[in-house]
Amino acid sequence: MIRIEVKSAKVIERNIPPTPKRPQGLTIREQQAAFSAPGLDFPQPFLVSLGNGAEPYAPGLYTIDPACYGVNQYGSLELRRLRLVALSGGAKA
Repeated sequence: MIRIEVKSAKVIERNIPPTPKRPQGLTIREQQAAFSAPGLDFPQPFLVSLGNGAEPYAPGLYTIDPACYGVNQYGSLELRRLRLVALSGGAKA
C-alpha cells in the first residue's frame, strides 16, 4: 500500500504570468508531501496539487483515493487528478 504523509498544512502558491492565451494569468496551489511504499528505502517527496478553493490537507497519513484510478482509451491504467484519503490522524483542514 502506498502511504502518503503530509507534515504541514502550508500551501505553496506559484503565480504564472499572463499570456495571450490566458490574459488573467494563473495561480497554482500545492502542498508538500512524501510517499512511501514497499521496496523504497526512504520516503519520496512530491507536491500535491490543490484545486481552486480546495482546503489544504491536515498533517497526517493518507493513501490515494481509489476513485483516482481509471483505465484510459487504450486500456492502460492511469492516475487521474490526485485526491488523498486519510488513513489516521489526517483529514481536510
